[in-house]
Amino acid sequence: MIWARSAASRWASRRSWRRERKPNTASTATGSARLANAQSDLDTASKLLNAGGQAGPALQAAKSYRGAAFADFNNDGQMDVAVAALDDYPSLLMNQGVKGNHWILIRLAGSKSNRFGVGARITVASGDKTQTREVKAGGSYASCNDPRAHFGLGSAEVVKEIKVVWPSGKITRLTDVPADRILTIEE
Repeated sequence: MIWARSAASRWASRRSWRRERKPNTASTATGSARLANAQSDLDTASKLLNAGGQAGPALQAAKSYRGAAFADFNNDGQMDVAVAALDDYPSLLMNQGVKGNHWILIRLAGSKSNRFGVGARITVASGDKTQTREVKAGGSYASCNDPRAHFGLGSAEVVKEIKVVWPSGKITRLTDVPADRILTIEE
C-alpha cells in the first residue's frame, strides 16, 4: 500500500509538532532571544484552527498536488483556487467564504507597454488602507495566476484613488471608483 500526504497535511503535522515542543531555556543573551522567538511561534501556532473536517471532501482526499492557480474564476470578488493533482483530474476549489466585504479587480490593457501590463505597479487607497500589487506573468511550477490584480476593500464602498505606474513610465490615476466591480484600465 502506498501512502501519500498532501502538502497541507505535511504543513499541519509540522505545525502541530512545533506547538508541542518545549522551548529552550538557555540563559545567554542569544538564547533568551531564541526563547522569545520560540515562544512567539508557539503563541501564533496555538491560534491556528484545524478546519480540515469542515473544509469538505475535496480537501479530505490524500493526493499529491503539483500546481495551483489563484484567480476569481466566477468573478464574485473572492479568490478561488485550481489545483493540479498528479495522475488525477484537476480540482477547482470555489471560495464560498464570508460575504459582505467589498472588492475590486483591476485588469490592465497596455498599448505602449506590453499588452497585459506585466511589470506595472497598481496602488489602491480605500478607507484608511493603501495596498500595492505588481502585475506579474506566470506563477511557479505548473502554475499561473490571474493576470488581474485583486484588492480586498473590507467595508469601503468606494476606492479613493487608483494609481497605475506602467512599465513605460506613464502614470494613470483614477479617483472615487465604486467597489465590487471588474475595472479595465487602458494605458
